[in-house]
Amino acid sequence: QRAVEAVESIEIPEVPDLDIDSDFETYGEIPSDDSEIYGIISGNEYTNSQADLKINTPSDDWKLLSKQEIYDYYSDIDASVNLDEDTLETYYSNSSVTLYYDMVMIDTVNYSNVQVMLLDKSGDESITLDDCFNSFKSELESNYENVTFEPAGIMTIGNNIYSVKKGTATVYGEGMVQYYAGANLGGRFVIMTATFAEENDVNFLEFFEQIIVQ
Repeated sequence: QRAVEAVESIEIPEVPDLDIDSDFETYGEIPSDDSEIYGIISGNEYTNSQADLKINTPSDDWKLLSKQEIYDYYSDIDASVNLDEDTLETYYSNSSVTLYYDMVMIDTVNYSNVQVMLLDKSGDESITLDDCFNSFKSELESNYENVTFEPAGIMTIGNNIYSVKKGTATVYGEGMVQYYAGANLGGRFVIMTATFAEENDVNFLEFFEQIIVQ
């Protein structure tokens, strides 16, 4: 999944009508010190205090990539990503948004993965969470076959409410399932994705309950 392409495809001529399950507002102000926005990776745990989010690896098969490994991974996919030498954040930026790849966790056995992305839309305040979901849907439709993209429910993590979508597609003849969970935090979006081969698909609530530390 190339989230960079999803961000590049966001073009907002006007604010669209929103699906009710995609427009939850969360509470809290973004601190003036941007360093507090990013998560910290330590051993098998990722913590983002500003997003009220803590994630543990669900088993020994899973690995949290270091900040440098995240950059190495994405720079191999797309040369347009950058590394902030002060924060060690991997990011992609255009005139509308800056997307930070804050966490990547990979199952070393079957290559399922979880990502946490932070999206700063200060370049275009009209962008909504629903626009982000629609962009992910468009990316799937542009690259894969037999695509579906549907609401999957909501979940609460800490003080934040996440809207969840489920996307499916055929990739090189195999089924893929991807969950997208997004929340609006003080004008910035926190977006988590979880990707599985169809044969390894799980109920999204059960899976996130395994990895989220409440």
